Amino acid sequence: MRDLDKQPESSRLEAGTAADRLTTAQFVARHLREAIARGDLMPGARLRQNEIAAQLGVSTTPVREAFGTLQAIGLVRIDSRRGAVVASSTEEEINEAYEIRLALESLATAKGILHLHDHDFEQMERLLDDMDRASSQDEWLSANNRFHLSIYSASGMPNLCSLIQTLRDSSTIYLQIFLTVHGRNERPQAEHQAILEACRARDVGAAIEALRQHLHATERSVLEVIRNQARDRPR
Repeated sequence: MRDLDKQPESSRLEAGTAADRLTTAQFVARHLREAIARGDLMPGARLRQNEIAAQLGVSTTPVREAFGTLQAIGLVRIDSRRGAVVASSTEEEINEAYEIRLALESLATAKGILHLHDHDFEQMERLLDDMDRASSQDEWLSANNRFHLSIYSASGMPNLCSLIQTLRDSSTIYLQIFLTVHGRNERPQAEHQAILEACRARDVGAAIEALRQHLHATERSVLEVIRNQARDRPR
């Protein structure tokens, strides 16, 4: 597990900062959620309550509450022997997650595409350029996430977008591992371009079909990581 204390000082809870906008438990949950999405906390990593509390400058109570919040959305599991650990997924769970994602992201695309404007398409083009120029997997994944959410957020359905983001977070770490092992290729960008062009043409059917192909390809990459981890796990 990477040291969470390596996060910027602004990530620490201090008077007059994040505490004014979030409860302490919400702050801790967001911090851990972002660390999981970045790959700082890998699947199966133990989350030590006292250590996290000390690193973030909070008491152990909001850390414990944050564990419960993350457990409720499937990012943390409570193990009877090891305590809180970053959740790892089975093939069946990934299959289910991507089936749900396809349904939710298709809905968000159908709703959002009607409210996208020229400046949104320009922003999406810039995000594709950011992905091409990304110097790290973190940068690529961040631009990738913003590209998709720029469509979904246009739906005007924040609860739907929140559900989508939770499901995306649960698989991001596996994409991080896949990209680290295999590197980036041209396939995702071609799929992104197809999604963008369909959105620009206001062609809901074509956009959903491009999204379906993209999610299925991404799911295969995630499943490859999970199968490799299962194969390499000591028996």
